[in-house]
Amino acid sequence: MFNTANMSPAVFYKQLFVSVGIGFWLSWLATILALISTAGIFPDLIGSGAIDLLVSKPIGRLRLFATEYLAGLLFVTLQVTLFGAASFLVIGLRGGAWEPGLLVAVPVVVCFFSYLFAVCVLLGVLTRSTVAALLLTFLFWFFVYGIGNAERSIAMIQVMQKHPAASGAFVTYEVKTDQPGHGPGRPVAGRTRADNHAAAKPRPRNTISAPAGWKPRDRCSTASTRCSPRPRRQSSCSSGG
Repeated sequence: MFNTANMSPAVFYKQLFVSVGIGFWLSWLATILALISTAGIFPDLIGSGAIDLLVSKPIGRLRLFATEYLAGLLFVTLQVTLFGAASFLVIGLRGGAWEPGLLVAVPVVVCFFSYLFAVCVLLGVLTRSTVAALLLTFLFWFFVYGIGNAERSIAMIQVMQKHPAASGAFVTYEVKTDQPGHGPGRPVAGRTRADNHAAAKPRPRNTISAPAGWKPRDRCSTASTRCSPRPRRQSSCSSGG
């Protein structure tokens, strides 16, 4: 749980905006409320007979459709703009960090809502029922969301299988012999590549072990006696006179 005691106010309010503002409000609750508010625009226009009066006037159907569709997007744009401006002021005044990049959420959310609203308009024109169009739009949304999560999970699993060390996966290895430092071998539970490298030690050099009780030979009889060089051996042959 993050709070201002563990981090600076600027980081705290930014984290709050990302986790609550984007992850909960803009992504789910605000979108659901916007769909509920705008789902009845086209079904009510067609079902109440008001479209006959509008068509009888010198106005094109494409213009009529674009006007109603843009009116629904304008409602969502105002809603997201107010939320983004309020978040910008709160982070700036309370956190001391003025982040104009927060307003990028306005076009992103409006673009995201335009896709769902297009599906809702299509279903509303076909069924001429606000409730049916709204429920079918929610089903379509959850279906696409599930496909996206499944695709993301599959891609993550593939990355973990190809690059286990980079992905942080717990992939196990064992060394080929009893001596450490010989490199990874076949997988074994409980050991990772990092564990093997941490446990690996340099192999000792090949040395010849001396027998037990052996001591180096001392040329001096005692420690106090100074060693003197050996006298040169005289030749046994004498020169003739």
